[in-house]
Amino acid sequence: MKTAVTASRLGSTAVVVLLMAACEAPPPCGLRVCDIRDVPCQQDTFQATACLRGVPAAEIPVKVITRQAYMIAAAHDAATDDSRAQVGAQWNAALALLKLAPANIAPAEVAAQDSAWVGAWYSNEDKAITIIDDGQPMDSLYAVAMLAHEFTHGLQDVALDFTSWDARFATDFDSSQATASIAEGEASLVEDLVRLGLFGTAPDDIHWDQVFADYRQSSRQESYRSPLPVALAPLHFRYPFGGSMVTGAWRTGGWPAVTALREQPPLSTRQVLAAADAAGPIAPEESLAAVAVPALSQRFALFGIDRLGAWILENFLSRQKLTDAPRFARSLTGDALSVHFDQATGQPFVTWRMRFADEDAAHALASRLACQGPWTAYVVGRDLILVASPDPLLRDTLPEFRAVPAVAMAAPAAMNARLRCQRRAP
Repeated sequence: MKTAVTASRLGSTAVVVLLMAACEAPPPCGLRVCDIRDVPCQQDTFQATACLRGVPAAEIPVKVITRQAYMIAAAHDAATDDSRAQVGAQWNAALALLKLAPANIAPAEVAAQDSAWVGAWYSNEDKAITIIDDGQPMDSLYAVAMLAHEFTHGLQDVALDFTSWDARFATDFDSSQATASIAEGEASLVEDLVRLGLFGTAPDDIHWDQVFADYRQSSRQESYRSPLPVALAPLHFRYPFGGSMVTGAWRTGGWPAVTALREQPPLSTRQVLAAADAAGPIAPEESLAAVAVPALSQRFALFGIDRLGAWILENFLSRQKLTDAPRFARSLTGDALSVHFDQATGQPFVTWRMRFADEDAAHALASRLACQGPWTAYVVGRDLILVASPDPLLRDTLPEFRAVPAVAMAAPAAMNARLRCQRRAP
C-alpha cells in the first residue's frame, strides 16, 4: 500500500495541541528522528513500530528510488502494456458516460496522477518496501512515521497473507476499497502514534473525533472535485474513512479490537462510511448477482461487471449537485455495474443497477437524475437502473436482466490496486 504525499489527518487543530505538548515525554519504544534512507534508521524504526503495535518485529527489505525514476516507470508501464492500456481505456469510456472520468484520458496520464501522491509503498508480491527519494533529506518525524506506516503493512502481511486475504474479502471494486481501508486505517493509526511519540504527546491529548471529522470533510471535497474519483478512491476514501473506523475501534478496545476488525473486515464502503460518520444502523447488504446483466443482442459484447458501491455513488450524485449525496449513498444496499460494447460502433453501453433500502429513495433519485446526462433512469421496485449510452435510442428501452455469467468478468488491475501505499512526507 502506498503512503501519500501530505499528512492531513493530524491537521491544524491537532497540530496546535502537538506543539503545545511537544517534548513532554521521551519517545516510546526507542523512536528517533533519522534519515529513513539509512539502513540503521530503517532497522530502528522497524523495531519501534513493532513495539508500538505490540507484535514481534520482522525482516522487511527496503529499497530507495528517485521520484523521477518512479514516475517515468509508471507512465512507461501504462503506455506500453497494450492489454492494460486497452482495458483501462475501455473502463474509462464506460465511467465517462457516468461523469466519473474524463473522456479520452490517456492511461499514462491516469498513471501520472495516481503516482504523484505516492511517497512509499509496500508490495505484497515483492514482500518489500520502496521509498521514493525526492532529492531532499528524509530525516523528519513525518518521514519516520511514513516508514512506520509501510512497515505496519509488512507486519499485516506476515499476520494475514495479503494474497489470500484479498482473495477472500476483496472480490470487486467496492469490497476492495472497504477491506483496504482497514489495512490503511491500521497503518495510519500506527503512523499517527509515531508522530505523537516523536512530539512527546499522549494520544489522549488529541481530539480524535474532530481531527477525523475535518479529514473526512476535506477528503470528500477533494474527491468531489477530482476528475478521477474512481481511480483516486484509494487516496480519498481509504485513509480518512478507514482511519476513522480503525482509530475508533482502537480507542474503545485497544489493539485486540483492531485485530478483530482486520480478521473480519467490512465488505462494502457503505459499512465503512456508516461507521466513520456515526450514521447508526444500516439495512443489510444485498446481492444483485441474479439481475446484474442486461440481456442484449449479439451486437453487444459483455466487457465487465463490477460493484462500485456507496462511495462512488456518493461521488456520482455530488456531480449532479445533490447536496444530500451521503444520505442516499448510505441507503444503498447493493449495486451492479455492467459494461458492454457495441461491436458495430465500438461505443459503450452501461447499466448501473442500484438497490436501496426503500422505494422512496429510488424514485427520488430517478426524478433528480432525469436529463442530467447520457442516461435514462428507471425504477423497478427498490431498484434504480441507469441505462447509459451515447445513442439516445439505445437508452430509451429498459432491457431484461439476467444473472452474472458463470465466468465472472474481473475488474482491471487499475481498479483493484494491490499495492499498500502512503503519501510522501512533507
